[in-house]
Amino acid sequence: MERSFNVLEAAANNDGAGGQMMGLGVGLGAGMGVGNAAGNIAGQYLNTNPHVPPIPQSAPTYYLLIDGQQVPNLTTESISAYISSGVVDGSTLAWTIGMSAWLPISQIPTLASLINSITPPPLP
Repeated sequence: MERSFNVLEAAANNDGAGGQMMGLGVGLGAGMGVGNAAGNIAGQYLNTNPHVPPIPQSAPTYYLLIDGQQVPNLTTESISAYISSGVVDGSTLAWTIGMSAWLPISQIPTLASLINSITPPPLP
């Protein structure tokens, strides 16, 4: 009879693998809870938007041949001002990246539209 009490007493003192597994499970659960809470807080302050905005497209710049000189880095707005002031016209040569040769402004669609929108029609 003494022996059976020793067995029960030994079993009561033995944590065993079940206790360790329960402790591990509780620890993992607590860790996941803290991780989720930290992630939620960080998500409020960080940009987590999965949509990336498009890369802004820069307007092309042109070179014009004015009085025998190359004038670089002109935008359509500055070319429009040259046209309005009479410095350049449809026969002025222009070039931009992607063109194989210099062409008159009147043959470059983007710039030709500037001439047509600024120049008044011929007198009747």
